[in-house]
Amino acid sequence: MKTIDYRGALRLLILYSLKEGPKHGYEIMKELENLFGKAPGPGALYPQLRYLKQKGLVTATVSQRGAKKIKIYSLTDEGLKYLEENREELEKILRHIQGAKTLLDMGLKRLAEDIAKVIKILHDMDEDDKKRLREILENASREIELILSRYSS
Repeated sequence: MKTIDYRGALRLLILYSLKEGPKHGYEIMKELENLFGKAPGPGALYPQLRYLKQKGLVTATVSQRGAKKIKIYSLTDEGLKYLEENREELEKILRHIQGAKTLLDMGLKRLAEDIAKVIKILHDMDEDDKKRLREILENASREIELILSRYSS
C-alpha cells in the first residue's frame, strides 16, 4: 500500500481550495478545517504556499485590510493544469480525509481521548484492569478485522 505524501497532499488541497477563488492563508486554513475537521497550522500551510508560488502554481498579491497587510493567493493557469493532471491523486486524498472524518465522528475521536487518559494512568492500574483493557482492545481488533475481511480481496 502506497503511503500518503502529506506535503504533496497539502499542496493539492491548497490548490483545490483556491480553485473556488482567491483567498488569504487563514481562509484556506478555515476552509480545510470546515471540509475535513482539521486545519493545517500556519507552520505547515505557509511553507507550502511559498513552494506553490515558487513553482508558478499560485500567485500572491498584497492587500490592505484596515491597518493590516495580507497576502491573497490565487490559482494560476499552471496551478489549474497541475490540479487537473493530479485529479486522481486529489480524489484519493479527499476520500481518505472524508473517511477519516467519518470514522472520527463514529466514535474514534472519543476512543482516542480515552486511550490518552489510559496512557496517563496505566502505571497506576491494577493487573485486573490492565487485563480487562487488553481483552477489550483484542475484541475490538477482532471485530474490526471481521468487518475488513468482507471487503478484502
